[in-house]
Amino acid sequence: MTTKILFVSGDDYAAWEFEKSLYDFKEIWEKARKDPNNKYIIDDYYEIEALEFEDEIDEEFIKFIRNRVQDYDTMKHQNFYIVD
Repeated sequence: MTTKILFVSGDDYAAWEFEKSLYDFKEIWEKARKDPNNKYIIDDYYEIEALEFEDEIDEEFIKFIRNRVQDYDTMKHQNFYIVD
């Protein structure tokens, strides 16, 4: 099984706004994968990068990164999201 991730960045609060948006993460991921660089820009605000890892990333590892490694303020501007 693979793990699909959207990495979202942009101007102030881009990731936070994206997280609260009504965008379909899977649809956005698929649009980004069509680009040769796996990138997709929405409204000149959200910069999306689609990543895919060959193995499944352990949920406990993701929790560790979110809780112990990521900076809360930085997460508002850039963050990653698991795509189902």
